[in-house]
Amino acid sequence: MDFFDELLKTEKEPSKAPGLVSGIVLENYDEKYPGMVKVEYSAGETGKNKSGWIPVASFYAGKEHGAYFLPEIGSEVLVAFILGNWDKPVVIGSLWNKQSPIPKGIPEKKNFNKTVKTKGGSQVLFSDEEKKQSIEITTPAGLKIGIYDEKSKVVIQDKDNKNSITLDAKNGCISLDASKKIELKINGSTLVTLDSNKETVNVGSVDIKAKQSFKVNGQSVSIKGTTAEVNASGSLKINASGITEVKGSMVKIN
Repeated sequence: MDFFDELLKTEKEPSKAPGLVSGIVLENYDEKYPGMVKVEYSAGETGKNKSGWIPVASFYAGKEHGAYFLPEIGSEVLVAFILGNWDKPVVIGSLWNKQSPIPKGIPEKKNFNKTVKTKGGSQVLFSDEEKKQSIEITTPAGLKIGIYDEKSKVVIQDKDNKNSITLDAKNGCISLDASKKIELKINGSTLVTLDSNKETVNVGSVDIKAKQSFKVNGQSVSIKGTTAEVNASGSLKINASGITEVKGSMVKIN
């Protein structure tokens, strides 16, 4: 191969990229280029080193499935070039910097904390401390779902913990705590309503059974119905410390 052949070969081959390049995301959506971003490279003169649409690598991707985390506009990214070809850039990751620091409270000495936090403030936090592992999902408004191995509990609560659901696996208990009322529904219909003053049950029929004793206590007790029956297979007693009244259009005893 002579000098001219070498020269022609060099002209045909694309220029080689020296390594990785960082840059700032300028755009992150185009209908024709989904999952791609435009970047201004940090190398070179400002405003004159902008890329076309670049694919973003994912740790899990396939046909109609995968992990989708597209870099935000203004964030710093790291760009690699396939086989060193400037014409084949790929965003391989994002970088924290002074302008875009790591989320507060995450870095710690023993590196127990792992997290995914969105720009809007939604967060999934993993704590990997031995025998104290936990997972917390939190919204910007402070709504939280927590799973705690040490306490063997799953907790759903609001920001101020005024309303919560707690599953206590260790003690076999599920607790519902509401600041106003609790409703149980089936197919959109409210069957049971509980508040601080009253319990309401609204169903077709109610069947209450007790293996031993069944007691109803209250300042006043009222039982109403089109018909009402009180049956006892053994003895039946009706006692009153005051006056006992039995009324009806007709009263039969025995």
